[in-house]
Amino acid sequence: VFLVRSSDGLVLTGSTDTITGASASLTEGGTYLYREILDSSGCVVTDFFDLTVNDLPDFNYTLASNEIDAGNTAAFTMSTGSYDYEFNPDDAEMISSTVYNVSPTVNTTYTITGTDAATGCSSDVTADLFVRCTACGDEFLFEKSGSFNHGCTDRNYRNSANCTWTIAPSGMVAGILVEFVTDSFDIKSGDMVSVYAGTDANGDLIGTYDNDNQPPAQLNISGGSAFIHFTSDASGTGRGFQAHYSVTTGVEGALDRFISIYPNPSTGKFTLEIDPAGFNKAEAEIYSTLGEKLWNRQLEPANGSVRESVELDHFAKGLYYLRIVTESGTYFKTIVIE
Repeated sequence: VFLVRSSDGLVLTGSTDTITGASASLTEGGTYLYREILDSSGCVVTDFFDLTVNDLPDFNYTLASNEIDAGNTAAFTMSTGSYDYEFNPDDAEMISSTVYNVSPTVNTTYTITGTDAATGCSSDVTADLFVRCTACGDEFLFEKSGSFNHGCTDRNYRNSANCTWTIAPSGMVAGILVEFVTDSFDIKSGDMVSVYAGTDANGDLIGTYDNDNQPPAQLNISGGSAFIHFTSDASGTGRGFQAHYSVTTGVEGALDRFISIYPNPSTGKFTLEIDPAGFNKAEAEIYSTLGEKLWNRQLEPANGSVRESVELDHFAKGLYYLRIVTESGTYFKTIVIE
């Protein structure tokens, strides 16, 4: 059984093994004749009816950019207005026969179906549209466990991002465990996540990570604080990163059981008291919420305890962070100036 195109006699498909059950899968449009070879002697019968095969709709689209900010609109411009278009998800607004606007709130893959109304034939194309996070900034994390990310969980990070996370749990902390969610880690070449021990980039560098050098499942960071710095260039973005952290507590008899800060809140004048101190020497530091060190003092116990008067009444009202570093660990505490 053969199907032969009428215009040029081209045989597109067929089978000479059997008459019944033969099938044809056509990939080219046109009008065809149905022809049978009855036996091996070459007798041929041609049935003069036509089979018309319509081409599938052939179209594509253009986008000014496949990345938008949340709340903005992206315009799909279709390559032809000859077809009827449907979008899935079906949130597209038809502006003209070739222009359709969408406003997704999260990263979205659209399936666009074009249908030729004259033939009823349809075909599909897909389009990925990425929604950028709101701009990330600098964040302090004081709980003993928690999560952080590039700014959101279901959108791309932004170009030219410069963001930090300072993990400084309150109380005495011996170490911090940071775990990146590896199956959602997507940091493009030229962008990076850097992890340090300490409260800023002056600490020991644990590692710098992107898609070509992904982080291990767990990062064990010694000491009472960790600093994460994320930067991106201006040449495209990815899905970013999600991470969790938890702490290893200090030794029994940790400093946080014996420290007092009063009054807190205060007008900027308060007393720091540690009794018993349990250390020979320590350093106290006060930071702004942006991570700027504003005050520091060496602590040396007298008769086994520390009592220091701190005057910060020239500081602006707001939230500040006290950090005490000893031989056995680091202690963080929030203080408020009213």
